[in-house]
Amino acid sequence: MRALSLRTRLVAVAVALVAFGVAATCVATYYALRGFLYDRLDDDLTSVGSAGICLDPAHPKPSALAPDIELALVDATGAAVDPGCVQVVPPLDVDARDLSHMIANLGEPMTVQLASGGEVRAVARPLRVLGFDAVPAARYAVIGKSTREVSSTLGKLLGLELIGGAVAVAGTAALGAVGVRLGLRPLDRVTRTARTVAAELSPDGTGLDRRVPESDPGTEVGQLAEAVNTMLDAVEREYSARWASEQRMRRFLADASHELRTPLTSLRGYAELIRLRGGDGFGAQARDSLRRIESEGTRMSGLVDDLLTLARSDRGVAVERAPVDLAEVVRDAVADLRAAYPEREVGLDAAGPLPVLGDRDQLVQAVSNVLNNAAVHATAGGPVTVSAGREGAEVVVTVADTGPGMRPDQVAYAFERFWRADAARTRVRGGSGLGLSIVHALVTGHGGRVSLDSAVETGTTVRLRLPAR
Repeated sequence: MRALSLRTRLVAVAVALVAFGVAATCVATYYALRGFLYDRLDDDLTSVGSAGICLDPAHPKPSALAPDIELALVDATGAAVDPGCVQVVPPLDVDARDLSHMIANLGEPMTVQLASGGEVRAVARPLRVLGFDAVPAARYAVIGKSTREVSSTLGKLLGLELIGGAVAVAGTAALGAVGVRLGLRPLDRVTRTARTVAAELSPDGTGLDRRVPESDPGTEVGQLAEAVNTMLDAVEREYSARWASEQRMRRFLADASHELRTPLTSLRGYAELIRLRGGDGFGAQARDSLRRIESEGTRMSGLVDDLLTLARSDRGVAVERAPVDLAEVVRDAVADLRAAYPEREVGLDAAGPLPVLGDRDQLVQAVSNVLNNAAVHATAGGPVTVSAGREGAEVVVTVADTGPGMRPDQVAYAFERFWRADAARTRVRGGSGLGLSIVHALVTGHGGRVSLDSAVETGTTVRLRLPAR
């Protein structure tokens, strides 16, 4: 479930508090008025015949009773009785059990239901009749008064409370939303600044010069803005220092690589010259040393060339764009691989043409690096499968070997410089750890992408994706 925003939570809390307060006030008001109205109704009933009801035969209903008060004459069982008067008063339409309960609690008002569906507040009183001393003592007058007015008053109050409560809650929600939005406006500025910095941030630190507009430092939002600005100042200084350090390192690598090429070429040339002359005057051990010098010089020259390639890529040297048939590049690279590893089975599926725009030499180097990496690290006797084809707006070159591959935690480092997986990919079998780094740099420089899928059991698959011409 998606978490609610701070603005929504604040408005929800305010609305909940107001709703609780309104509900509590409405309940208290309702029951207070209800108690007052019933108390007044009970006062009207208890004030009538507090010492008993005296009934005049000529007037079955005492004239002292208010018009809205009903009277019933009952015996101890709640049954209607004739006190011997000339006229008989019709009893209240009340259940006999309720009448019996009222008689058992003389003088105590209670609410009873009428058979007709109404509701009355009633009380039982002893009955005596003028001129009839023989009226048994176990005769009672039940006085009742309808609660219709009380219910009507309480209903109107409940309706007003519901309307007023709804208006209060809705007003709180609307005003709370506006107030919270205005109150959190400085926080929105902090958010916008952070997003702008993240969107504009570049490797050289561009975008870190933005700052959050200052707010009142006495508020929490103002303190947050100050803290963010302080953090951006520190990050900008560190970023600038790191960028300057990286630039110096890149210049050093580029200069060192360039300067090392000449002495290494001379070293290799002299060693090769002595070897071609047969090593006159040298013993077998010296000739072996010369061979090793030539071999290591060749390896160092390759390493220097790789470093120079990466240095040029870091400096953003523009790629010379020209039409290149990538299918032809792949076929040439596979031919070179078969010549270098005649014992390795290499499968090829590269139907052309597959035109792209780029530097042919760099594309050959990228494809060759991937092929050499697969040939070196694949299982002995295992085939290397190469394919090239069109997928939508891209030309895709796929190189797959049979393993052993890399663990999932190693795949993330495959394109880092000087990184080699342990165990299966050691210095004995691998190179300097720059092969896939150069592939990534060259393909990215051509506007393409490189992906690698690997598993220890099944092997490694590398895909080069370049924009089709």
